[in-house]
Amino acid sequence: MKPRLVTFRNWMAGLFVTAAVTTSVIVAAPTPAMACGGFFCSNVPIEQSGEEILFTVEENNITAYIKISYQGEAKDFAWVVPVASLPEISVGSDSVFTRLGQVTQPVFNLNWDYGDGMCGFWAMDAAAGAGGGPESNEGESYVNVLGQAQVGPYDYAILESNDAQALKAWLDENDFDQPDDAIPLIEHYLENDMLFVALKLQQDKGTGDIRPLVLQFKENSPCVPLILTRIAAQPDMPVRVYVLGEHRVVPSNWFHVELNLQKIDWLNYGSNYTQVVTQAVDEAAGHGFVTEFAGSSANMKNQLWQEGQFNFSSLNGMTDAGKFWAQMRDMLMGTSLAGSPDILELLRKFIPLPQSLAAQGVTEQQFYNSPESYEAEYSKIPFSSDAFLAAVDENILDPLKAAQGWFDTFPYLTRMFTTVSPEEMTRDPLFAFHDELGDVPNVRTAEAVAQCAEDGTMTVTITLPDGTSYSVDWQGWGPVDNGPTVDESVPAAGAIELYGNDGLPRAVPHDFTQYVDQQLAVEVPVEEIDIPAVPNNGNNNGNPIAGGAETEPKKSSGCSVGSNSTSGGLWLVLMFVLGVLAVRRRNAI
Repeated sequence: MKPRLVTFRNWMAGLFVTAAVTTSVIVAAPTPAMACGGFFCSNVPIEQSGEEILFTVEENNITAYIKISYQGEAKDFAWVVPVASLPEISVGSDSVFTRLGQVTQPVFNLNWDYGDGMCGFWAMDAAAGAGGGPESNEGESYVNVLGQAQVGPYDYAILESNDAQALKAWLDENDFDQPDDAIPLIEHYLENDMLFVALKLQQDKGTGDIRPLVLQFKENSPCVPLILTRIAAQPDMPVRVYVLGEHRVVPSNWFHVELNLQKIDWLNYGSNYTQVVTQAVDEAAGHGFVTEFAGSSANMKNQLWQEGQFNFSSLNGMTDAGKFWAQMRDMLMGTSLAGSPDILELLRKFIPLPQSLAAQGVTEQQFYNSPESYEAEYSKIPFSSDAFLAAVDENILDPLKAAQGWFDTFPYLTRMFTTVSPEEMTRDPLFAFHDELGDVPNVRTAEAVAQCAEDGTMTVTITLPDGTSYSVDWQGWGPVDNGPTVDESVPAAGAIELYGNDGLPRAVPHDFTQYVDQQLAVEVPVEEIDIPAVPNNGNNNGNPIAGGAETEPKKSSGCSVGSNSTSGGLWLVLMFVLGVLAVRRRNAI
């Protein structure tokens, strides 16, 4: 079966944002959600600033579920999204990404053989709606408003135009302020007949009301732009992409990278995972994806929503905020909404922490975890359970039900991860579905044997899933400071591969990645790139081009643009994936 190309073109050809907008990426080994014994816990999984997006792909229908985290004043929030066709716009729930991340995140476990136990060591618990616009006169500048409405906490407008200056003026006049630097980027999208979705918070909304944006539109593939994201992007920013479809997805014009598992700090359950990925992608010329999970979407069955799970009818008509929340808290314990940031935002809105308690040092966690301890304060808060439950339906349950439907409809889920710096955002990624590729588990288990010396020191021999073994000295706590895990001469990429139309991986020697990457940059088909079967000994500069000549990357179509970006100031283009022709800086593991 010929693979169907997912070019990630012609959709999100950039996301203009004022102030700082990022998304959250869970990268650590999992910890029990309710380990602290309360509803809201402070020991949440480690998060890093980055990007998270979920795509569903079905023929010419695309859904993009975009997580937004924003730091700044509510009045400064403005977002302009180029789209390929007239979209349907709705809002989602942060709980989708929270639960999806927990179910599919990488886990590195050890099976221990403690030997004679002389070291006195014990192992840690293993993770531990749009209408038509007016016609324009040919040759005249125009801005047509194709649709204008409210959705969730946002006011939005769908726009078309033929003049970047006119469009920016309209945006500024209507409080969707954009920097002057956006004009050349807008011009690029206008040349490609793109429409624009402009988004801002409603006047009575705060930044705590921000929710994921869901875009549905006609297009045969989504777009994950890179060049635009140079503006104000952070170094080595984590990027995670989920794709739901019929089969597994792999990159077709970037490298696919498999990690050298000897670089993983198994004794600390993969605590250095992101650093290892960064080094591995560096070794792949900065254009590489790691597949973190690929397999049946059945893992998400009933994870977001199931019939009858959330029945709050017994709470209707209540006016005592404390009694209401105590009962609802107990109903939610053990469900996907336990500790949910969506629930916390509703509590802040409908049952805010009294200033008198805050002045005494009472935290939100204490106040909401134990309403029984603050009955008098809760009783003074004006409250309607009907209004609270209506907001739960609109903001949480309805989006969760819709998202659950996607996981029940599409049989296969791929989760991919990379890190990228501004100077590496040089071209857009292409992906392809292949129906014969194997699954990739997110849980990996190695064997560990402890050998103790008379002086109390310990040597741990770790045997990886492929049978490879190595030993390290360890004190029973702290990171590993010896062996291949920290040896910078040991590559972090166990394999660097290219996938062509046949779905078969082609191994790329480490010292040949820069040359191959330059061929991909000028759109040479994978099958036509001459890749040696073995490394080119003696040539370690990563650029084995005859005569030392370098190939100038050509501008490509779709969501790629020229490099007219300047300093970002207070605005940021939401970034979604990799790139670089220059050698990335190396991060010490």
